[in-house]
Amino acid sequence: FPVTISDQAIEYLSRAVQIDVSLSVASTQLVRALLTVGQRDSALKVAIDATIAASLSDEAWSARGFVLRLCRRTQEAEESFSRCLIIRPALADHWVSLGISKQMQERFSFALASYERALLVDPLCAEAYVNKGFALKETAQFAQAIETYSRSIAVRPDLCDTYMNSSICNLLVGDFARGWIQYERRWDSEALLLTTRGSPRLVTSKSDFSGGAESRLRRVLVWGEQGVGDEVMLSGIVTGK
Repeated sequence: FPVTISDQAIEYLSRAVQIDVSLSVASTQLVRALLTVGQRDSALKVAIDATIAASLSDEAWSARGFVLRLCRRTQEAEESFSRCLIIRPALADHWVSLGISKQMQERFSFALASYERALLVDPLCAEAYVNKGFALKETAQFAQAIETYSRSIAVRPDLCDTYMNSSICNLLVGDFARGWIQYERRWDSEALLLTTRGSPRLVTSKSDFSGGAESRLRRVLVWGEQGVGDEVMLSGIVTGK
């Protein structure tokens, strides 16, 4: 069988780590490569070995925290990201990572405090705004969440997940005009496509349903998009003559 690029990357990086496990650049890249091919346990072992060999490397601790978070070992992930901040407190990404770990434990007030610290370090950190908005949404602070998402869009207008999250908040507060427009950006949302609810957009030469009078007089194709639960719930509003 031909060797893929990922296999080659893992081979070369593994050799580099064997020569010098304290080389955090090689270790963190190896962790990413192993995760790409689904070898989560191996990635965690590399990350742990790297932090043992290079205990003062915030990159190594960050990689360890990231894998632990993927494994849903959120308390251990939080401890890893806390170590990152002891080593390098002036990096906004570490504060965001710490906040996400707290957020996964539903410790939203602590997560919000971490995002605020990230924004103090870097007021243009879009990831901090996005995750802060999510924490505000989860605590039903919809107006504040919408404002936070607006700031994120101003900083990074290309982050499609921001529009997706903002759309939910706008729909929840009854701003359907803005909410549905933003919701169309879900097709570009990496987060949604990575879940079992996500699906690629239907490829068709037919025009979208606009809701106008011209659309109501024509036959409409309805197709499943996000899952059986949503389909069952929403099918009740689909009627025909």
